[in-house]
Amino acid sequence: MDAKERAVSALVQSNKRVALLVAAGVAVLGLGLGYKYLRRPEGGEEEEEEEEEEEALVRVGVVSRLLVHPLKSGTAVSVTRAECQELGLRFGELQDRHWLVVTEDGHMVTGRQEPRLVLVSLTCEGGHVRLSGPEMEELRFPVKQPDGPVMDCRSRYMRFNL
Repeated sequence: MDAKERAVSALVQSNKRVALLVAAGVAVLGLGLGYKYLRRPEGGEEEEEEEEEEEALVRVGVVSRLLVHPLKSGTAVSVTRAECQELGLRFGELQDRHWLVVTEDGHMVTGRQEPRLVLVSLTCEGGHVRLSGPEMEELRFPVKQPDGPVMDCRSRYMRFNL
């Protein structure tokens, strides 16, 4: 064998070794991924993401008091528990900022436009809503309105001027 033939033979054997090492690496990688996939619980990636999120949670404070405002801009009500819903907090028969004062022409009124509104409290007792405040006649009406024709009674119930 001359030098040229020996060089070609060594190169072929070297290429075979490289190919064998690459094949072994791919096989080990495939086995590792297969093992990980088969050990994954149902739900797969979602559960892994939830576990990562739980590990990442850091306590940043403590809720010492929970205040809700059933009437937008009205007096706050302190509650010990509330249910988180899509549109806000629910506590008993009421929801946070569910009620709103409006003018006769349908425009909303907030504490910025009428600062006295922050003194008005809204509570719910026995299926009735109660509005009260200083220098204001108490107003009570049922939470569930009867089905049937609607009559606008706003001027009858609005005994305080905003």
